[in-house]
Amino acid sequence: STSTSSSTTSSSKAQIKETLQKQTPYELLQTLFQLQNERVKTFQKFNSGLENTVLKSSGNMTQYPNLVTSTTATFVVLSNSIKDIVRLLEEKGSRSIDGSKGQKQGQEYKDVIKFIKLLQSHEKEKLHLTAALHLELMREQNRELLDIDVGNTNSSTSNSDGGGGDEKIGILLRQSISSLRGKINECIENINDV
Repeated sequence: STSTSSSTTSSSKAQIKETLQKQTPYELLQTLFQLQNERVKTFQKFNSGLENTVLKSSGNMTQYPNLVTSTTATFVVLSNSIKDIVRLLEEKGSRSIDGSKGQKQGQEYKDVIKFIKLLQSHEKEKLHLTAALHLELMREQNRELLDIDVGNTNSSTSNSDGGGGDEKIGILLRQSISSLRGKINECIENINDV
């Protein structure tokens, strides 16, 4: 089954590369926009998956690894396809410099490639921040569940500091979550500016 999956993946990669190689620069950019739209949808599925599988189900983590695996696989395909677009644009740009199109068109290719690489960099940062946010949200969920458990079983002797340490942890988690959300929003603004 693994070798079948691997050969299917290799076949899909080859088909994607073949399709991209046949495209004009304009079509490559249209494909880039489609891939970027798919990436946005994948982020939405990833975030709603966290919400549905972990946060709304009282901390049930059983489906989250599958969500991460499928999301990662999708992001790898999208990222590799965009890298292929960059490579093809670089090839077409170098041919235009060598050919009759001249330096101006070669510079236009370089500018587009620079923007795509900047977009990729922002998207990579957004993915890392989103993963960190998911971890913090799960930590907060687990802390809340532990507080409920501790409160039900041992209300007066569990904390010699009166729960102050737990409250500090809660405050730090909420600050971290807020900070990560702010950084993700900043990343999204940077992506939209590209």
